[in-house]
Amino acid sequence: MSETLVGADSPEATRGLQNGQCAWLAAAVAAGALFAWFVAPALFGLFPTDVTRTQVILEALEAAREAPAEGPELIIFGSSVAMASVDMEQMYAALDQPLQGWNLSSTGQSPLESYLYYQELPASVKLIVQTLSVPTLNHGDMLDEQKYNAFYMYGYRPDARTAESMSRILGAQMAALFAKSDYAQRFESRWVVRQAADRFMRGLLRKDLSIERAMRDLKFPNSGAQEVSVQAIRAEFARTKRTEPSTFAGNAPKLTFLSEMAERARAHGSDIVFVLLPMHPEDYNYRGQQYFADARRQLAEFAQANNITLLDGIDAVPADNYADMVHPSENGAVVFSAWLADELNALHGDGVTR
Repeated sequence: MSETLVGADSPEATRGLQNGQCAWLAAAVAAGALFAWFVAPALFGLFPTDVTRTQVILEALEAAREAPAEGPELIIFGSSVAMASVDMEQMYAALDQPLQGWNLSSTGQSPLESYLYYQELPASVKLIVQTLSVPTLNHGDMLDEQKYNAFYMYGYRPDARTAESMSRILGAQMAALFAKSDYAQRFESRWVVRQAADRFMRGLLRKDLSIERAMRDLKFPNSGAQEVSVQAIRAEFARTKRTEPSTFAGNAPKLTFLSEMAERARAHGSDIVFVLLPMHPEDYNYRGQQYFADARRQLAEFAQANNITLLDGIDAVPADNYADMVHPSENGAVVFSAWLADELNALHGDGVTR
């Protein structure tokens, strides 16, 4: 019997070669995916983004837990409005009982996001000032998935109380976010590349902003944006004029969650004071007087019913001291920090805080 040789260009050889190539390609893809999964957390931390401050805050709190004697005694949590409004060095000089403090506010930080940090607080913390943006208490938005993804990629894991209380009060959407697998979290973290590019371009275009200061300063993370005239801001409000006044009804789960925040702070051994952040005076025309009246009434009633200390800073910053429709300027921060220090001194004098 003669032996049949298969030529290199025969169909059988081609199929064998293709099968071999496919196997190697599949193996390469699998290896690449595994490598990407393994290095994702390290790479995530290398990209500067709008949530880099989350990493800065988590690392600062970790260091303070390891060296509580050097940790903060007073902490401010809140959004970019709180970042712009509170100078902790000025606060320290103005308080009757000086407390070394950190401003741990960050862009878009809602009370739900602030609460994630509560489990991370060092023993040194005596007083928490939890700031609140009135508009965010009026709707049911949950914790932003991308924000939580950043927490996760920076090494954060909710403890039992954090996961249970947020899931119980805020519902299935919150529980599902905590239940996401490690694989899903790492896969979804690819957004960091695009946002890093966006932040780089903003840094090139907005030379008036101190982005690095806003990201890393633990005392006064104001971006340094220039003050804008009342006329210019009034015109901006006019361009976004509502067709009818806003209404404030308060989101029940979010208000209920404030009570959990207070209980968690007290369980830690800290006093807690809630503060309504300043809003531009032109906002009264934009949203309507009744909106503010209803918000103040409902929030005051809620605070009284739940033994919560609530300070109203809505009108604390005059119209001349804003950098835009929302954020106080550095001059506005001088005014608001002085107001807040006076309010805290009064609470301390009345024995409300230690």
